[in-house]
Amino acid sequence: MESFEYRDNHFSVTSHELSHRVPSFAYRFAECCHPGALDQDRLNALGVPRGPLWGKLQSGQPVTLEDGRVIEPEQVRQPPPPARVAVIGGDNDQPGLLHTALQGAQLMVHEATFTEDVFCKVGPKYMHSTAKRVAEAAEQAQVDHVILTHFSGRYRRSPKPGEYGVEMLRQEAKHYFHGTVSLAEDWGCWQLGRDGRLERLKDH
Repeated sequence: MESFEYRDNHFSVTSHELSHRVPSFAYRFAECCHPGALDQDRLNALGVPRGPLWGKLQSGQPVTLEDGRVIEPEQVRQPPPPARVAVIGGDNDQPGLLHTALQGAQLMVHEATFTEDVFCKVGPKYMHSTAKRVAEAAEQAQVDHVILTHFSGRYRRSPKPGEYGVEMLRQEAKHYFHGTVSLAEDWGCWQLGRDGRLERLKDH
């Protein structure tokens, strides 16, 4: 299958082929790292006067002081904020295929159609994942957060006694994954902050 790649000044997107009955892909969204802001304390300590020289350093140009010293932008920049990376997968019965794509990612969104016990009953013919297998892939790749999606209709939001509930999927994943596990909902919206936390936003 032909791969897909996109990049602009804000983020890049790459596609990764998955395993399913029809062509299916995951997409890795990676934020582009921009240079950090100027460190004013460092500028003052080096004796760089406020004004045009600061502007040149901010734009990435070295400057020469009156005493002949050359100041490089890297000397006076704060560390850039960490890049946020999310991998969002389509239908896929082999979450381990995403191990390379998940390197450096904080968030993995992946289908978990079955719990492992139901999968053992229905068999592999549907070519879908279980919560356990998604969790194991996320744990191995050291991802921080997982959002499970694409649940079989047998899993109910408000199950009656004897019925399967979607919470079973979350609990199975949490048994094999030490990060946070969320369950996708229609119109649900999450935000991955620069501090690495995943926040469920209020419905609009």
